[in-house]
Amino acid sequence: MSLHFQIDFAFDFHENVPAEIIEGLEALFNNSALTRHQKQIIPELLQNEVKHLSDTTSFHGKDILYFKKRTRFTRNNIDIHKWSFHFRRMLVDDVFYEEGYKLIAWLAILSDTSGFVGYIKEELEKDPRLVYFENKEVIIQSKEKEDIRFNYSEFITSV
Repeated sequence: MSLHFQIDFAFDFHENVPAEIIEGLEALFNNSALTRHQKQIIPELLQNEVKHLSDTTSFHGKDILYFKKRTRFTRNNIDIHKWSFHFRRMLVDDVFYEEGYKLIAWLAILSDTSGFVGYIKEELEKDPRLVYFENKEVIIQSKEKEDIRFNYSEFITSV
């Protein structure tokens, strides 16, 4: 019997995210075809899971997929335009262990948000593990375990 992981991440993208990533994510979230290059630069897990998002509510709640450019206003009346990303999905444990950490590390390199960005929770765990992004590094905190730290370069293999 497989267990499931719930993942839930919400953050803003930094302004220097390459246009092909932004355009690829927009296409993906609008059910449009990706270019060959976009298929290579956007993690396969994200491509596959977006196709299977559901409007039905299960025991973990509704799947969420949000990717839009938002305008925020500062107290100095300066408009800030940022791409906001929110993704919540239940994954089987095999998929999560094979590709989930790599996806989280990839998201960290795109994030302008520093600090808490979401959580992961295994189905039978009592408490979720909190996820933080700091300087393109992922930090996963748990009450019972030592912090886990990693970054995207650890998943890149040279051919």
